Amino acid sequence: MVVERAQRGQTMTDSSSQGRLRYELHECVDTGGMAEVFRASMTSDLRTQTVAFKRLLPHVAADPKL
Repeated sequence: MVVERAQRGQTMTDSSSQGRLRYELHECVDTGGMAEVFRASMTSDLRTQTVAFKRLLPHVAADPKL
């Protein structure tokens, strides 16, 4: 899944081998030089659980050498 900009309260869906997943971003836990980490809720067909959602920062994601 490619996320251009992650924002609090954003909802995203992803189809995977585990079925359809839905992520809802909550607060940003931390931001470093390469990525930011959000506390998020992941909802599948069976349950909802709290997860960490890590997103590469745009300058890192755009660098083909990484």
